[in-house]
Amino acid sequence: MIRWRYTPRAGATWKAWVLVGLLLMVGAAAAGNAVTFVVETTEIQAIEEHQGAMWIQLAPSSAARLEEVTAKSHGGELVVVVDGLQIMSARVNVTIRSGVIRADGVSSDVRQRLIDGSPRLN
Repeated sequence: MIRWRYTPRAGATWKAWVLVGLLLMVGAAAAGNAVTFVVETTEIQAIEEHQGAMWIQLAPSSAARLEEVTAKSHGGELVVVVDGLQIMSARVNVTIRSGVIRADGVSSDVRQRLIDGSPRLN
């Protein structure tokens, strides 16, 4: 349990503290909505890099699972894990039917591990 102690300071008001408390509660609620989608590199058909992003094409069976998960998770957070490594996290706004995942900001070691374990598009 978090306990708040209000100490008046120059420029600080009780409204600011209430706002901070609300923001913390919203962050905790958003974290509770996260859905994890786990994939192995064997379930990846192809990977392409373009302008700093990795585009990952899933095998049909995994694409169907992704579609099902995103259809049930509108408004929540989707965390994608490949071979035990989290590659991305994003808010689900639409159902993903294409089986393609776009991952931005993937670290170089994770990027290399994905490339080594998966086929690439030409």
